[in-house]
Amino acid sequence: MYAIAQIALRVHAIVNLRCRTRVQDFHPDEGRGSRGNVRVARHSTPDRMFRALISRLAPMSASNPVMVKNRILSMLAKAEYRRLRPSLEQVALHANAVLYEPGGAVRHIYFPNDAVVSLLYDVDGRRTVEVAMEGNEGAVGLAVYLGGVTSCNLSIVRDAGTAMRLEVKALTRCADQRGRLRELLHKSVHGLVTQIAQAGVCSRFHCIDARVARWLLMTQDRVGSRELSATQESIARMLGVRRSGVTAAASGFQRQSMIGYRRGRIEILDPRKLRAASCSCYGVIKRQYDSFLK
Repeated sequence: MYAIAQIALRVHAIVNLRCRTRVQDFHPDEGRGSRGNVRVARHSTPDRMFRALISRLAPMSASNPVMVKNRILSMLAKAEYRRLRPSLEQVALHANAVLYEPGGAVRHIYFPNDAVVSLLYDVDGRRTVEVAMEGNEGAVGLAVYLGGVTSCNLSIVRDAGTAMRLEVKALTRCADQRGRLRELLHKSVHGLVTQIAQAGVCSRFHCIDARVARWLLMTQDRVGSRELSATQESIARMLGVRRSGVTAAASGFQRQSMIGYRRGRIEILDPRKLRAASCSCYGVIKRQYDSFLK
């Protein structure tokens, strides 16, 4: 077995030298296949080739840990995840990639690992506003799982990363079997409904400073990092407010050493102070998701 492992390591080194990752770029207006979904290139990475080799040499035993970043998938029992795994495909999601368009068919569900997807609704044909964001705490496209046929909103990748993609038919088949998947999906939808409801309350009754703080904290939770990729203009567009309001809020946060800002990058320096500046909506939404993901 030691000799086999040594051979595998040598093969891995050779593959790393000779192979390169190639992931197709995404653009909202490009890359649509005949089935209406954005094309996502399959990984052709050294790691995938290495894992394929190792799987032939030493199949994973029942005691091996299941390494997933999406919190819903990580809550599944090992046996249930192994049953689901052959139908899952890890895909790269680039910023501004359109996953679903209003009225478009939904054939896949996405379980983000470290990407963040914005759920946007059209306001007047010229503007959109973010009503929710989905990251590693949930899944994108669950309305179809509950009986819908098409998407009623625009779902676009806001922060690049990876996700596990699953066909709707495969998800339905796996959720009908014994395990926690069905329960977690239903609770995830409940969490999404709570988030959308709080977004409506927040936009109506809370000041811009509190809304910006909430948005930054929610993004940090989903990205898993204090360094965020965002501009004042993009935040204003997501919140449906004037850029000047976001600029004033960000400047105030900088003066109080809550955040550091340089164009296109925001670093959260003091999450505790930022939580104090946020509205109660952040806590309501976080508690809802944490209630079933812990």
